[in-house]
Amino acid sequence: MWHVLVADDLPVNRTLLIKVLGKMPDVVWLEAASGSEALEIMEKEDVDLLMLDLLMPDMDGFQVMQAMRAKRSLQHIPILVHSAVQDLDSIHQALGMGAYDYFTKPLTPEQMKYIIPLKVRNALDSYGVQKELRRANELVARELRLAAAFQRRLVGEEKRICTNGSLVGLYLPCQMIGGDVYDCLQVGDAFWVMMADVSGHGMVSAMVASMVKLEFYHCVMRGGSPAEILMQMNAVFHHLTEGDVFLTAFVGQASDGVFRYANAGHPNPAWWREDAAPDFLGQDSLPLGLFAEAVYEEETCPIKDGAWLLLYTDGLLTEGNWFQADVKRRLTSLLHDCRDWLPGREKEVLEYLRQAFLAEAELKDDVAMALVRLE
Repeated sequence: MWHVLVADDLPVNRTLLIKVLGKMPDVVWLEAASGSEALEIMEKEDVDLLMLDLLMPDMDGFQVMQAMRAKRSLQHIPILVHSAVQDLDSIHQALGMGAYDYFTKPLTPEQMKYIIPLKVRNALDSYGVQKELRRANELVARELRLAAAFQRRLVGEEKRICTNGSLVGLYLPCQMIGGDVYDCLQVGDAFWVMMADVSGHGMVSAMVASMVKLEFYHCVMRGGSPAEILMQMNAVFHHLTEGDVFLTAFVGQASDGVFRYANAGHPNPAWWREDAAPDFLGQDSLPLGLFAEAVYEEETCPIKDGAWLLLYTDGLLTEGNWFQADVKRRLTSLLHDCRDWLPGREKEVLEYLRQAFLAEAELKDDVAMALVRLE
């Protein structure tokens, strides 16, 4: 059932319009004798169309339209304006303010029989489609909010402490949800760490990122080196995505005073011991998921009395169009500035890096950073 409000200060005009349109099915007619009364009715009733006279004494049609556009609950109601035939300038102004359509007075027989009913029907049909789209968008937005809350719990930003290491992460999706993921876990005497970046953005990337975390768990529990785990993950994601979605990933394991790692196309992480300047763990390698078979090499670094690892996704490079060499120089300088903050102020270090690399403008890509302590 549609609710149509006719707002005109002259009763004869309201009566004539309702009589002309009275045969339209599924329509409830409402009347307002002034602009202020029209606003009061729209606040109380679920109005689907406003037929608005532009020239009224207490509050004219333009003031009504301004008040509606300023109130979110009334912004979407279509407005069919009408005024005297010699006042086309007012109609043109109303259309510029967002009125859906118009007609002129006095009414002609052709207008009453064909034109006005057609304009009303078109306005109601269009509004019905818009209402369905808004409902669908609200449902999608609600599901995205729930998905984003789930992903925040999945990725986590809190400090995670294990026997042989710890991790503090920072995650900034460019949309409500994204495709970056990091994690760490302790298995026996081995401390494992992983960061991955799924291609694309949005729901699909977020779903794949969730699967990356689960698959990382499964591979670690089955056993194997970092390189073998990347090869297992590559086989799984190539089979699932058939090469349409790919991801970069870095996997490392700390045990027996040695850090073993393998890289699948991921940006080179920074690595440093407390007695040395930062270095970068560079490897040329293929992302996961593009080819059915891919080989990944494993390298090692001595941990000695402990070391730090900074993992990040390429979103950190995207915002400033950074080249990898520039990132290395910039990170080396920034990490030197805040090296006295560690351990204990890991979150402040990540925030310091974020401010140094990322503009305040809307992000173009997901950004993840993780500061890892290796014992």
